[in-house]
Amino acid sequence: MRLKELEESYLLSLRHDDASKFVEFTFITSKNLKVNVSAWNDNLTPIVVEYIGLNLVSNFTNHENIHCLGEIESINTSNSGFTLEGNIGCIKVTASNLSIEPN
Repeated sequence: MRLKELEESYLLSLRHDDASKFVEFTFITSKNLKVNVSAWNDNLTPIVVEYIGLNLVSNFTNHENIHCLGEIESINTSNSGFTLEGNIGCIKVTASNLSIEPN
């Protein structure tokens, strides 16, 4: 699966390591598939995660009435990372590695 395919999915959880060694997102797609996305650097140096206008709401629900933190409306990727945008605000991740796996 490509990261771009997670557009219009919903964010279930967000974990950002306190030393910024990794960030992990869990999404649920419109087909109710749960997907984990993790980012980290090869040499375990801190990654950069920017939160711009962050708006996480605990009572948001998807089309199946599953509680989530918000919808991801747009995902932009580059060689250095990716940016998630939606009603959650904007989260920009700069890291050398990316993993996308079914949960």
